[in-house]
Amino acid sequence: SLAGYDSIRRIKLEVVTSNSDRSQKIAQWLQKELRVKLGADVSLQVFDYKAFRSQLDFGGFHLFDGVWGADFPLASNFLEIFTSLSGNNRTQWKNPQYDQWIQEGKIKEAQKHLIEKEIVVIPLFYEPNSVLVKSRVRGLVLNPLNYLFLGETNVQ
Repeated sequence: SLAGYDSIRRIKLEVVTSNSDRSQKIAQWLQKELRVKLGADVSLQVFDYKAFRSQLDFGGFHLFDGVWGADFPLASNFLEIFTSLSGNNRTQWKNPQYDQWIQEGKIKEAQKHLIEKEIVVIPLFYEPNSVLVKSRVRGLVLNPLNYLFLGETNVQ
């Protein structure tokens, strides 16, 4: 049986989300998947963005959807936000061993612990960078951080 789950007692979960179309679609998909796969009763708590951020600070919910865009192209950029002292760690999860792994640059150990052992976060998808560029544009450089460097770009 799944932790605390059996065929008699249904899992009851609360998902906190913002009222953006994207966040609501993700939350509704999650609600459906948890109902179908686990038979869970999942309620959605939808807030405008400012109230949603406040809810994250208060805690007291089971799940929330979040996004993170890298500031620099290293895996540690995604993992450092879950350290005990990170102001971006909205999960309220703290683990001194995890913090030490991040500090020592042991990224694989930290990631395995975060995603597989304690399952603090569940990455759902990575967004691709999409751009439309006319064929006459030359020298436009695209990169994984979605920064556009237009200094060398020219139109022919």
